[in-house]
Amino acid sequence: MCFDTSSSNTGRLAGACVLLEQTLGKELLSLACRHHIMEFIIGAVFQVCMGSSFSPEVPLFKRFQEHWTSVDTNEYEPGIVNSDVASLVEDIRQSIIHYANTYLEQKLPKDDYKEFLELVIVFLGSAPARGVSFMSPGAMHHARWMSKVIYSLKIWMSEFKLTPAEERGLRYVCVFVVHVYLKAWFSSPRRYVHLVMTYIY
Repeated sequence: MCFDTSSSNTGRLAGACVLLEQTLGKELLSLACRHHIMEFIIGAVFQVCMGSSFSPEVPLFKRFQEHWTSVDTNEYEPGIVNSDVASLVEDIRQSIIHYANTYLEQKLPKDDYKEFLELVIVFLGSAPARGVSFMSPGAMHHARWMSKVIYSLKIWMSEFKLTPAEERGLRYVCVFVVHVYLKAWFSSPRRYVHLVMTYIY
C-alpha cells in the first residue's frame, strides 16, 4: 500500500494503514511516499543542527520575519564566500548549479520549488536566469518543511545578526541542503496514492 505520512494514515491505533490491514486480516507491504519521507529527513537534520523547539513556529525564523523590512536584499553574501562552506561544496558546486538550472527550465508544481532552486544557485555564487531576488519570508510552522530549507538559505545570505551557535547550525543545514538534499528531493518520485477512510469501507 502506498500512502503519504500524515497521522490519519500512519497512526498506530486508528490510522488508515492499520485499519486496512485489520480489515484484510493480514499485514501489507508499506511503501510510504518518498517525498513525505524526505520531509522527515530535513526536519531531523534541522533539529540536530539547530536544536529542538516546542513553539509552533521556529523562533529564529520568527525573528528574521520581523526583521525583514530592515533587510537590504541587494546586500547579500553567497555561501561560497565563507571559507568553511567553500571547502565543503567546491567539488560539487558546478554540477549542482547545472542541476538546479536544468530543473528551473521545467514546469514546477509549486513556487517553493523554484525559490529553493534559485536560492541554492545564489548560495553557490551564481545567478538564476531571471536574476537574483529574495522573496518575502512566508509561512514558517514546523509542518511546512520547505520553510526550513528556504529560511536557512535566505538567513545565511542576508545581513542578519546570528549567535555563533546559530551561525554554525545554519551553515551545516545549508551545506547539507546543497550537498545532499537538493538532488535527493528533486529526483524522488512524487506519485503516491492517498488512503482514506472511505476507501476501507
